[in-house]
Amino acid sequence: MKTTEDVDKIVVPSDLDALKRSFLRFFPIPSQKKRTEAEKHKKAIVVIEDRYAILDLILKTAISQNAIRVQIGDDVNSYLTHFAGTREGEDLSYLDVTRYLLLEPLSPPVGNIRIREGKLIRLNFFTELFFAECYVDFIATYANRCIQTTFPIQLLQGPQKRASVRVKVTTPELLLTEVTRPSGLGFDVNIVDIGTGGICFLGKEIHGEIPVGSTISITLNPNKGAILYLKAIVLPAVGTVGKGVQRAKFIELDPHTQYHLARLVVRIHKTNLRNRHRIFGMNGNSDGEE
Repeated sequence: MKTTEDVDKIVVPSDLDALKRSFLRFFPIPSQKKRTEAEKHKKAIVVIEDRYAILDLILKTAISQNAIRVQIGDDVNSYLTHFAGTREGEDLSYLDVTRYLLLEPLSPPVGNIRIREGKLIRLNFFTELFFAECYVDFIATYANRCIQTTFPIQLLQGPQKRASVRVKVTTPELLLTEVTRPSGLGFDVNIVDIGTGGICFLGKEIHGEIPVGSTISITLNPNKGAILYLKAIVLPAVGTVGKGVQRAKFIELDPHTQYHLARLVVRIHKTNLRNRHRIFGMNGNSDGEE
């Protein structure tokens, strides 16, 4: 019978060691810190079933005129819209009965056809402090192209958290970036950090801040690799990100763009590591990830 001491002396065959290293390369075990943060984030997500508590969150989103991301069935694409009733001359009184929602026409427009297929619809929306997710069913499309859905019977709410790793852009000249407002006005910005899901950028004060919820165009022109033309939605600031710094989430990414964006993020991260190595030597920490 083996004792604990005998077990400790067992040597794992070298081929299994290689297999383990290969596995950990593609499926790394998260650090204790990351596991703790993930557990805290999971615990922070709450299920809300009270209709008037759900209504309160929807009203906050609608009044802030923040965008809603719409997922239809198992469609890999997502669509953007807003709650109807927030424009001048409109009102949100229809929400008081908590029987249905009204959404503005979806973007891209093909979503307005897909949403009629009777598949389950997932809505994701946010305010400055929280994100929310709920499921609804399609009811009808009105003459003004607004979409009527059922009122959600349940909603998941949690604190805002980035869905993708970002890397700091410590050498701005390696990534020339232009942002174009919905009005068509384009101007150069400095990227603070970037990931496969979005960016933080700093524009000149003369251009002013872009309203939260706006859809913008972004041109990334790296010193190496393909020029990327992206669309993004401006998010609220979270915490102290610095004066003039704005956050944006990429939308409508096709596989080709996703591939080149991922390569760009990896290349920037490697540049950060090389720079730290030159400054601090082999013991420098790679703090390019957040």
